[in-house]
Amino acid sequence: MSQVNVSVIVPTFNSGKTIQRLLDALFSYKGYVSYEVLIVDGMSDDDTVKICKDYDVTIIDNPKIHAAAARNLGIKKASADICAFIDSDCIPCEKWVQKVFEAFDNPNVVAIGGKMLQHKPVNAVESFSGRVFLNEHMKFPNEIVKAKGNKVAGAFLTANSAYKTTFLKYLNGLDENFSNYGEDIDLFWRAVNSNYGDMVFHPEITVEHSFPNTIKKMQKKFAQYGIADSKLNVVYGHKKYYINFYYYKQFLLKLLTLVVNPVDNFLYLIYIPSHIYGKIKGARHSGIINL
Repeated sequence: MSQVNVSVIVPTFNSGKTIQRLLDALFSYKGYVSYEVLIVDGMSDDDTVKICKDYDVTIIDNPKIHAAAARNLGIKKASADICAFIDSDCIPCEKWVQKVFEAFDNPNVVAIGGKMLQHKPVNAVESFSGRVFLNEHMKFPNEIVKAKGNKVAGAFLTANSAYKTTFLKYLNGLDENFSNYGEDIDLFWRAVNSNYGDMVFHPEITVEHSFPNTIKKMQKKFAQYGIADSKLNVVYGHKKYYINFYYYKQFLLKLLTLVVNPVDNFLYLIYIPSHIYGKIKGARHSGIINL
């Protein structure tokens, strides 16, 4: 078997609706970079695994189900010097694998991050979910940037990033205490603080991402963001619980106008309490507050 240049790690859990379009995009690549695709499945009970078996992939069982464990299992199984992370509901840009590989041409580079774009939304809920995430939670720069400090480039999300395998092992992989809540941001911050090598954001390395398209899914996702905020605050913040109402002020002001977009105003009324609920839940689980 020839040397594999990139190990692409994809966590899945009931991803039957989106995994085929990801795999079609990955296997449409024609170029000089060799790669393997590792599907780490969290015991799906839909047709995820059946679909994956139609492609040249390695399927790994993930009994812990959550994303942090999935990526750690992928890292252990990876045979390449570069581990590239992407989510099952993403569509990579053309020649994504090659662009990832070429971003490591400089031997000093140990990690790279790429940009997330919104896949064409199917309705107003998905449009809103994507805009809030990309405009408020995670703002990506439009130029190549070296990571310096915790807030650079928002973080290298595991929906679109890559690390040298040796670097990931040096970091002991992802912290499974974060499970599905901010595990990739914690990895990024630990990586930056390690001063192990250069970490570079490349805006031309893109993926299109699907966002929640129902009220129920949106509530769950924004609550997850809140949980992640609190868990990260325990490790990197003031180790006490707080809600930064200044953050919500911008949304409350939009609600008061009622002329911006009636649909958005309604969705903000769902978003704000969902996010606050998540922050409180995360704080309780982290032992910051007792309610």
